[in-house]
Order: sequence, then C-alpha cells, then structure tokens
Amino acid sequence: MDTYRLRRLLSRLIVRLGCFVLLWNCAGSDVDETPEPDDPPMQAASGPTVVNPNLAVADELGALSGMNKELADAVLKKRPFLNMEALHSVVATHMSHGEAE
Repeated sequence: MDTYRLRRLLSRLIVRLGCFVLLWNCAGSDVDETPEPDDPPMQAASGPTVVNPNLAVADELGALSGMNKELADAVLKKRPFLNMEALHSVVATHMSHGEAE
C-alpha cells in the first residue's frame, strides 16, 4: 500500500472515530434541550374590537361598545352591507352623529 492510500485511510478513520466520540458524549447528556422562546408571547390588543357586520351573530354585535339590542337587530335585518356607507346609514339612525363615528 502506498503512503497516499495509507494517509487517506488514516484520515477517514480519525474522522469516523471523532464522530463516534462526539455522539457517544452527547447520548448521556443531562442538559434540558427545551428551546427558549425568542419573543414573549403575544398579548391581546387593547384597541377597539373589529367585527364583520355581514358575518357577526347577534351576541357579537351586542358585545360591541355603544351597541344596543335595537341597533344590533337593525344591522342583522339590513345585511348584506356592500360598503361602510351602507352600514353607517343604519348605525346613524340609532345613534347620534358623535356616537356613530
């Protein structure tokens, strides 16, 4: 066997032995490997609640601030709303201008 093949064989043997030693050492590790989250959990937005007036049920509409039963019923009866102006016209009949905005 020439020296080139011998060096190549020894290099492969050393690499394989090194990989074996690494795997052997990692197998008995007591380290907790649970990843830590990078970002804190998202919190609910504190802004206004947004619902789709064409899909919302009466309970969802009733939970909105400033909404009363008569207005919720009117919204349910006038659906579908094709734009915000159509919705605003229903809301404006049950609220003052300032409340509707």
